[in-house]
Amino acid sequence: MAIDPETGKTKISSLRKWIGFAVFFVLAGVVGALASGRLENYRVSSGSMLPTLEVGDCLLVDSRRPVVPQRGDIVAFYNPENAAERLVKRVVAGPGDRVRFEDGLFYLNDEPQYDEDYVTIEQIEDLPYQKPVTLDLDQYYVLGDNRAYSVDSMNFGPITPDDMIGVVKYIYWPKSRMRAIHNPNGV
Repeated sequence: MAIDPETGKTKISSLRKWIGFAVFFVLAGVVGALASGRLENYRVSSGSMLPTLEVGDCLLVDSRRPVVPQRGDIVAFYNPENAAERLVKRVVAGPGDRVRFEDGLFYLNDEPQYDEDYVTIEQIEDLPYQKPVTLDLDQYYVLGDNRAYSVDSMNFGPITPDDMIGVVKYIYWPKSRMRAIHNPNGV
């Protein structure tokens, strides 16, 4: 910033003005989307999605209807066992998919899923037997990335779009973790 020699007041460059206007309009858009219900705020309260989401991360969730997540999306939803509780997990299977666990490994449509880079541990030791599940046309199977420490579809079964609040799009706080959330499957 420079000082105007004639008035003694600080001069603001036109670049700074444009940046200020841009920030104002982005913030106004976010506030408008929150007020209209197109976006919802969510705060991560457990380590079940480590390393992708950390405890305390504040998220923006796209809550437009209908919610139609893709495999790999992270969704916020109401716990089917306690409607007052909101959870965040990753969609690992969708309508018509077959899910099973064998020797602690997750299988999707009878293929072991080794390429889940976001998973904290690939195998879950001491996993109780679960019979295979074929999802109905309105069901999704969700798991935490930190599989051994997550309450998810292994506990309460598949969820439906009616349970879902929306798809997680951004981490907006803390500032050091601010970023868009991308689907690792490129969908």
